Amino acid sequence: MSMQPFVYNSQASRVVFGVGSLSYLTREIEALGARRALVLSTPEQRRSAEQVAELIGEHCERHSATDGLSGRFDQVKTAYPLCRCDGFR
Repeated sequence: MSMQPFVYNSQASRVVFGVGSLSYLTREIEALGARRALVLSTPEQRRSAEQVAELIGEHCERHSATDGLSGRFDQVKTAYPLCRCDGFR
């Protein structure tokens, strides 16, 4: 079995590590050229998502919790057009 040649392009990522790193979240949102962020979580992570939404304040477009990966995909699919209309970027 031989592998066909291919090119994989990935977008560079940025990860901020350390105690208190969440306090830099607003800075990171702005560094991406964004004004607001969409915060999604599972029901088990709802409290953490609420804390993140509270922390970023006006930079939070909306947050919600749903069951499973397909539920989060449906949330993004539904929320994205709404965010675009509201000038989400």
